[in-house]
Amino acid sequence: MNADATIVVIGGSSGIGLAVARRSLADGAAVVIAGRSQHRLDAARAELARAEPARAGLARTGADAGRLSAYPADIGDLAQVTRLFERVGTLSRLPAGRLGRPGDIANAVAFLIADDFVTGTVLHAEGAQILV
Repeated sequence: MNADATIVVIGGSSGIGLAVARRSLADGAAVVIAGRSQHRLDAARAELARAEPARAGLARTGADAGRLSAYPADIGDLAQVTRLFERVGTLSRLPAGRLGRPGDIANAVAFLIADDFVTGTVLHAEGAQILV
């Protein structure tokens, strides 16, 4: 994994999201976990720091110290998710420079059901809601 990578894991305080965060941190990426519960984020951040203390860089102080950060965000609220990506500085690196919107997926569906659609095409439409 690229050492300059920043991985944003929404739902990173438990389950698959926490496992992705743990692996990404172990592989050298900067990791941002996000979720609705600040309490669960704090517990996950502490667990990740115990598992990878050197990579997490938690010897330093401050909310953004090292390579591990945790921010509250509700995936159901596009404004909160947009603020999260702006805060961690990754929004500009998305191809459209913004998160996808429901209308983007509606346009993709319209393309797929059009009369002149060629079967066998795979349309990758990541980003309507970014989930890792």
